[in-house]
Amino acid sequence: MPERKAILVYGYPSREKGRKDYAIEECLSLCDAAGIKAVQVIVQQTDHPDPRIFFHRGKVEEIRSAAQYHEADLIIAGMRMPWASARRLAEEAGFPVMDSTELILEIFSMRADSRPSQIQVEIAALRHRLSSVNESGDSAEHSRGGTIRNRGAGEIRSVQLRREYAARIKELNRQLAKLERAESSAQHRRRRSLLRRAALVGYTNSGKSSFMNRVLQMCSHPGTEVLEEDQLFATLDTSVRNVRWGMQHFLLYDTVGFVSDLPHELVESFRSTLQSVREADLLIHVIDISDPQYEEKTRVCEQTLEEIGAGGIPVLRVYNKADKLKEETDCTPLVSCRTGEGMDTVLQMITDALYPQETVFECLIPYSKGDLLHRAAQMIHIDILEENNEGYHIRVKGPEQLSGMLKEYRIEEKP
Repeated sequence: MPERKAILVYGYPSREKGRKDYAIEECLSLCDAAGIKAVQVIVQQTDHPDPRIFFHRGKVEEIRSAAQYHEADLIIAGMRMPWASARRLAEEAGFPVMDSTELILEIFSMRADSRPSQIQVEIAALRHRLSSVNESGDSAEHSRGGTIRNRGAGEIRSVQLRREYAARIKELNRQLAKLERAESSAQHRRRRSLLRRAALVGYTNSGKSSFMNRVLQMCSHPGTEVLEEDQLFATLDTSVRNVRWGMQHFLLYDTVGFVSDLPHELVESFRSTLQSVREADLLIHVIDISDPQYEEKTRVCEQTLEEIGAGGIPVLRVYNKADKLKEETDCTPLVSCRTGEGMDTVLQMITDALYPQETVFECLIPYSKGDLLHRAAQMIHIDILEENNEGYHIRVKGPEQLSGMLKEYRIEEKP
């Protein structure tokens, strides 16, 4: 598919001047992820945007001329625009207009590989279209007035579209619920294992997948790596791996990344995908310390965590890409997923946070309970001291919560 060309337009009030460059850079990265080349960037700063079209008349003319000169395929608004304003800009400029929400939806559609993520993306797209139809219908109704008898064809079509979209969303939610029931069985099995859970969160392209792959390499799990690309939203599906570090086991989840102003439709539709975040015992917030805007992106991520109901979960901030850092920083812990620098320290911090209390005792496990011994050895450290007529004489070392499964076989210490 040939690369499309676009004019990127961005409007902002004076109070947001400080984040203009960062916002435009993010828009350019989103364009790249969607296979779109932004051939020119046009910016308008105003505290009084045109109420009809947002951009002032002279700026609209500049946009139209640039699009014609570059033979662009479309215009991309790097911020959310009301549907009516985007439609009017398209009419005035003579080129299709896509706002930031639609751009992210397109990227998600391209990246959705599994059936659950495909369904969630379609639901998000339908919700976005539904909001556009509602807005256009409301605009028509308010401007024209009237009653049911004299509704125009456009308004009748809006009603039909609302019904069609609502029906399709209902059907997709039914399909998604069926798939989620199957996934919940797997989640239930993981909960029964008593393993603690850590979820990787962070801004898209901060290095979450690289972090997981480095952990898997360090823990000798070849062939279980996750997709890793230097691109926004490289993957949408949550990956989970069983990790053993030292004497501890835990489940590590890699989740979809965040961006600023993540569309409400996507947050709503991907709530099931983000369930692993809300149910985690620890959130590992991977931050690209080499990014000049890392503080703003950290704020965006942790604000999004609040919005999805994960604000009360303990967070371990991990500052990645130390190998790209050009000046000293007080941020710790510093790691490089590329070189492995600092990863040993972080893994120990993760296990200490997940399993803060350990206990050590000896047990005598009957041979008939060999399956219990095998299951326990998957989660805690066990040394077999002796095999005698009664069974396995073992020493157990591990978290109080996990070691409890063997306590009935504990050998009481002699006074």
